[in-house]
Amino acid sequence: MQVQCTVVKLKGLDKKVMIYGQNPLRVADGKRYRYLGCFYPEGYTSDDENVFLGPKQIEKVYHLGYKKK
Repeated sequence: MQVQCTVVKLKGLDKKVMIYGQNPLRVADGKRYRYLGCFYPEGYTSDDENVFLGPKQIEKVYHLGYKKK
């Protein structure tokens, strides 16, 4: 399921994150993740601020964005 522009709270992180990509490869460790996000409401500011995450890290969904099965 695609969930772009969904705003979530992650376990252990106080800031909200907006998911804007899926199945990204993080070059630093060569790992693939389920989602790619950025801090909300700031948005994308640089590659250094990207948040790589998986569904188990999501604690709460604030806004469910575009959804496609």
